[in-house]
Amino acid sequence: MQRAARGLDIPQGTAGQEAAAMKCFSEFLALGNMNEDSIASIANSLSVPVALPSQNFYSLLIAFSIFLQTKPSAQGNRLAKAIAVGYMSQVVNLLRERYPQHLSDSKRIAKIRDKMGSAIEERNLLAGVQTGEAPGCTLGDLRVLVQETAIKGVGQVIRACMTLLF
Repeated sequence: MQRAARGLDIPQGTAGQEAAAMKCFSEFLALGNMNEDSIASIANSLSVPVALPSQNFYSLLIAFSIFLQTKPSAQGNRLAKAIAVGYMSQVVNLLRERYPQHLSDSKRIAKIRDKMGSAIEERNLLAGVQTGEAPGCTLGDLRVLVQETAIKGVGQVIRACMTLLF
């Protein structure tokens, strides 16, 4: 599945990200025994007055977000949140180019993307995965803070904390 040519030069990094996202989306479609024609038939079925509510692109995006949450990366870990969100954005852009009338609710798409990101963050926290973010306050840190507050007083501890933070 390729995006339509836009007549613009695409930066090399963006082209690589786009290709990786499209490859991932093709893997997702293959798992469901689907292909590009299947997506077109979904679009056609939506024009039928008796179309089922589940026959829409938002359901497809929800399923794709679940796929991204469980997809292993090249290193064998799960995909990082930033990569999964990037893949989702690339696929949404592709589908919006081809089927704009079926993906007009930006808030709904953002909600799907945010839920996916939250689920990945929660999974990483439960698994103890290093996320590259600053660690939270540990029990030991809290003990030291309470001891220093008792010994030196609140004013000095707050100044020391502010010095460390800024």
